[in-house]
Amino acid sequence: MFEEYFEQLGLSRVVCERVESLYASYIRAVDAARVPSIFVENTIEADGTRVWGSLWIYGPDYAGEVKNFQTETRFDGFNFKHPITRWECTLENYEIGDAATTNSRFLLYWNAEGISGKMPATGMNCEQLSHFFTSVIVPHDAA
Repeated sequence: MFEEYFEQLGLSRVVCERVESLYASYIRAVDAARVPSIFVENTIEADGTRVWGSLWIYGPDYAGEVKNFQTETRFDGFNFKHPITRWECTLENYEIGDAATTNSRFLLYWNAEGISGKMPATGMNCEQLSHFFTSVIVPHDAA
């Protein structure tokens, strides 16, 4: 279902299968129409090693997180019924909505009524985080 995104990230087959399995489990509890998109956090260590963080499963009014998705199966979820009270973007070699490069970095922090997220992305994954930001966070901005 997310093959193009997986390919863009360079995920191994094992990690792809894990993400697909977690998504399938998640949509057994939450209607798939509410969460049609995913985002896989990633950072790059100083030695160039890529590190995967949380798996986010989201839609326009709902998001869920699977922390440490490679080793744990611990879901959460929340409805964006409360406005986003604060958000902050840190960008490096990237502009929201533009094509990313291998040197791009995007860190998004947001808070809504005591629920918060800190979501990092590198390289081409910045475009997927930009999608989350513009389709979920900005529409729920309290300003």
